[in-house]
Amino acid sequence: MDVGILNKFEWRYLIVDEGHRLKNKSAKLLKAMQTLNCDRRLLLTGTPIQNTTAELYTLLNFIDPKRFHSENQFQAAFGDLQESRQVAELQEAIRPYVLRRMKESVVRFAMLRCCCAVL
Repeated sequence: MDVGILNKFEWRYLIVDEGHRLKNKSAKLLKAMQTLNCDRRLLLTGTPIQNTTAELYTLLNFIDPKRFHSENQFQAAFGDLQESRQVAELQEAIRPYVLRRMKESVVRFAMLRCCCAVL
């Protein structure tokens, strides 16, 4: 990918499919995407959240670097997730950034849509 060409534009949205590929803070793709000038960022993934807190921080920092600007603070608050309080606080912190669809609800919606089409 030639990031130099893409950097010539001011992007409103940057939508990354297979967004979980950006969880490694050393990834070349992450470094390239971070250089793009954009107003908003969105990660799409079919992979459930099963990251370490370091990987989760990297994804959150990519999406909202103003709010998630310090890895040290993030790790101090959530790094080991030893207490239920930490888990609850982390869930609350990421709630605005995660839209989770359950397979059952997707199947139910598809079936409802098919039934309506028949009527």
